[in-house]
Amino acid sequence: MDLNQARADFAWINRIPGRKIILKGNHDYWWTTASKFYRFCEENGFQDLYVLHNNCYFYNEYALCGTRGWFFEEERSGQHDEKVFRRELCRLEASLQAAGGPNQAVLPPLSAPVPGATSARRFWSSLRRYDVRACYYGHLHGISHKLAMEGLWDGVEFRLLAADYLNFRPAKIISEEIQENGGQSAANLLE
Repeated sequence: MDLNQARADFAWINRIPGRKIILKGNHDYWWTTASKFYRFCEENGFQDLYVLHNNCYFYNEYALCGTRGWFFEEERSGQHDEKVFRRELCRLEASLQAAGGPNQAVLPPLSAPVPGATSARRFWSSLRRYDVRACYYGHLHGISHKLAMEGLWDGVEFRLLAADYLNFRPAKIISEEIQENGGQSAANLLE
């Protein structure tokens, strides 16, 4: 599938109100480069679609950072997996650095942070170094949902957002509450 074949899908996404930040997944065969995606959006009149790729976006005091991630086990994976994993780890670092500081990052890596895995330890190191407070992830499907890390782990809130896990309903990860005096409080990461 290329961008033109995905036009109807992006038209549907474009009709959703608000800013849509898209993170490339491992089955997004339409993906080429960010500049080609933005040119495609401009040519088709799609507004408020943004790509999270080697960068970050801000929502109030939160920085949305991330990468698609990649599962890699040194003892079982090949050179290709290691190459992709290292590239995604560099993209994660670039995204977290773009956030400009600790205490504000929300991280949506695609690959699940499986406890004890080599890939999890390396991603975890980045989470701790940048003081990430919440990690939202996908890529666990079907029976593997039982491997989900959810809840607070060493100061980081984890939440699985795989589409089938959520019954294909979008999940709100940041919401604003109205204080009794009519002002707005700080955003809450989880509802």
